[in-house]
Amino acid sequence: MPWLKTGDNAATHPIVMRVVALVRSLTDHVLERDVAVNEVFGFVMRCALQSAGHTTDYVIDEGTAWMLGGPRTERLLELARKAGYVQRVKVAGVPAWQLVDDPEFIHMRLKAEIDWERQQREDSANPALTVPVRLRDGDACRYCRCVVSWKARKGGRRGTYDHRVPGQAATVDTLVIACGACNAGRRDREDADDRYPLQPVPLQPLYSAATAAWLATHGHQVPACEDLRPGSQPDTATRSGTQPDTAAPTRPGAQPGTAAPSTTSDTPGGNGSPATTRRNGSPAPTATRRPAGHRGSADHLPTRSGSAGSGRVGTGRSPAPPPPTKPTDPLTAPKRATRGRPRTRGAT
Repeated sequence: MPWLKTGDNAATHPIVMRVVALVRSLTDHVLERDVAVNEVFGFVMRCALQSAGHTTDYVIDEGTAWMLGGPRTERLLELARKAGYVQRVKVAGVPAWQLVDDPEFIHMRLKAEIDWERQQREDSANPALTVPVRLRDGDACRYCRCVVSWKARKGGRRGTYDHRVPGQAATVDTLVIACGACNAGRRDREDADDRYPLQPVPLQPLYSAATAAWLATHGHQVPACEDLRPGSQPDTATRSGTQPDTAAPTRPGAQPGTAAPSTTSDTPGGNGSPATTRRNGSPAPTATRRPAGHRGSADHLPTRSGSAGSGRVGTGRSPAPPPPTKPTDPLTAPKRATRGRPRTRGAT
């Protein structure tokens, strides 16, 4: 996407203020000097917007300059050239004007950058490339081996496609699965392969449920790994559909698939103890289940008010009654304080 960026102090940039001195040497009219500064600044910014929108890489042809400047184009271009806004160039043998490139003043994206991002988006949306790459690499980054997430739009573990040869259209051999962190760290650096070496192709790629469903829509059936989590290592994950062998061991000489006889009683009250029989072969009597609400001698008794928090529960004994209180003499007992104004002795 094309864009134009100007610095926060662009309005007072030295190039802008240089116009004041240029106009002062040409005329003594104060109003014309003030108008010239804003007029040249506005004219150059319109040219910059035109160049950024049409991705001409800071170049303005003569026709565009005259369209934006009108009758005062020659004077505006001359002041802009002397101030440092523009310079004379030739593009394919045709005279043109090139704007100054300063990240703190005027900065725009180049056509090569925009075309490269467009190519990356087209390659990432091309099933002829992405399907064989996902089949080959699975859901693991080819640089750090961590599982990526194709549902995430941000973050270091989001799934991306990395072009091994920057600036060129991808092929199946030059496109690999990469997490967002590794892809952003590599960028277009010359030492990218040294900092992020490419790992070999996995012998058994692992696929998440989302990837397996996506590949199925393109005619490829792959097993899904339910334990695959973004950020984990694929070596610790297990494929879905492989259940551990939890069958009970068989007795020596028994037929395969037959369960061993139970050694515990399945009657109520057996409590997992071995089943016993009487001498005459009759089964031992089973324990009877107590009716609901029945309490035995060992069950906890309900506590009365005042016994909570004693720390002694389940003793089977009722709490001790409170000690008796002595009767008080109304004549000698202290009087309780009364609310309001204290009454004086002898008051009626």
